[in-house]
Formats: sequence, structure tokens, C-alpha cells
Amino acid sequence: PPIPDPSATELERLDPRTVIIVGGTAVISASMETALGVLLPNATITRIAGANRYETNAMFSAATFPIEGWASIPAIAFTGNTPDVDAVYLGFTYAYNNSDGALFAAIQLPHGAEILELKAEGYDGDVTNNLGVSLYRESQTLNTAVIATVSTSGTPFATTISTTTIAAGTEIVDNENYAYAIYLSGVDFDPNINTVMVRYRLGASTG
Repeated sequence: PPIPDPSATELERLDPRTVIIVGGTAVISASMETALGVLLPNATITRIAGANRYETNAMFSAATFPIEGWASIPAIAFTGNTPDVDAVYLGFTYAYNNSDGALFAAIQLPHGAEILELKAEGYDGDVTNNLGVSLYRESQTLNTAVIATVSTSGTPFATTISTTTIAAGTEIVDNENYAYAIYLSGVDFDPNINTVMVRYRLGASTG
């Protein structure tokens, strides 16, 4: 600061609601950020800054051009109380152990991504024993939270068992502090899962 008069005049004329500073405080000072806040009281000011110019560029690119993708795990990844595979459709062959109705599998999601959707595919021919799929977040101290759940809800489903959407920004992947896993319930001879998919967005737009 001070902000040059021509720039200040134009900024006041534009009266933006969002201002994004690209660069750390070594490049664009905290006092300049404060001056912008005073000049533009209606604006929300955020900063994109990495450890160096290369990381900052990568972060800016991710914020400007977000990437959506799917993380999926096949049914063969699920194990029960013993290392086996339960009610999994593999081509035209079933492999199942009816004693393990609750199955678990880890799923790897990109750090910092927003979780947007949980989807499961398979078949439930037994309406008396609902098939459920849940996405879990677990801390290092074994505190577990359910992020999303889909279920057959008493009606036979084929191909897409169920899908649920998660509001953007409500669940951000934090691989430093949490592990993520899929939990299946109700798996038996007829109810089976082919695959479980989680949709995510990496680098959500800030503008």
C-alpha cells in the first residue's frame, strides 16, 4: 500500500464481491490484503498461496479448472471376519460365505478433494434383508463417522442399487488425519455388490 489511485478508482467502480489474491505474503503483503478489505467492504477476500511459485500455480490451476472423477473399488476388495469374498459376482460364478454379512474395504481418495456422491452397483434379490453401503471416515484414534449411506430399502434392485449426493464443500478428504472405508451390510447369497464408486471434485472453483 497505498493502492495506486487509478487502480483504487477502478476497483471501487467494479465493486467486486470476490477478490482472490494469488501469491503468498512475501509477494503480496498482508497489509495490501488489509488495504483491499478497507477499499472493498462488500468483497470476500481469499488467498491462493503455495510454498513456492510452482505450487501456487498448481493451486491456482486447480481452483480455476476443477477436476471431477470417480474412485471405485471392486467387490473382490471386500473382506469379512476372515480373508474371503462374500456374494461377489465374478463373471458367471458366485463366491460367497453366508456367515459374513458385514464387509469392509478401504478406498483411496485424493487429499483435499470434495466428496460429492456415493454409488453402488449390484443386485438384491432378497427384499427381507436390505443391502446397505456406507462411506466411513475414521480417525487415528478410531473415531468413526458415516459420511453417506445408500440402501436397497426393501425393494429388489439391479445394476444401480442406489446413489446419494453430498453437498459440495461439506466433506473434504483429509488423508493426513483420516482413513476412508466402505462398509457393506446385509450381504448374503442373493444380495451382492459388484462395485462401489465415490465421485469427487479436486480443486473446486473459488470464483
